[in-house]
Amino acid sequence: ALYNTAFELFTTKGTNKTTISDIVEKAGVAKGTFYLYFKDKYDIRNKLASSKTQDLFFAAYLAVRQNQITFYDRLYPKCTQK
Repeated sequence: ALYNTAFELFTTKGTNKTTISDIVEKAGVAKGTFYLYFKDKYDIRNKLASSKTQDLFFAAYLAVRQNQITFYDRLYPKCTQK
C-alpha cells in the first residue's frame, strides 16, 4: 500500500510537495509503519525508481523474447532480411 500510494502521490503532486503524512494517511497506515520500511520519502522514491526500472526492463526483455528479436538482428538488419 505504501509503494502504490507513494507512486500515485509522487506522480500527481511531485516528490517535493508530497509529505510522509500524505502517504501514510492515504495508505491507511500509521507513520511508524512507514519508518519500519523506509528512512524518509527519498528512500521510498529511490526504491520505487529501482522497482519501476526493473519492471520496465523485464517487460522489454519479454517483448524481445516473444518477438524472437536478437541483438544481431537489430545491429545488422540488412544481413538478416530475406
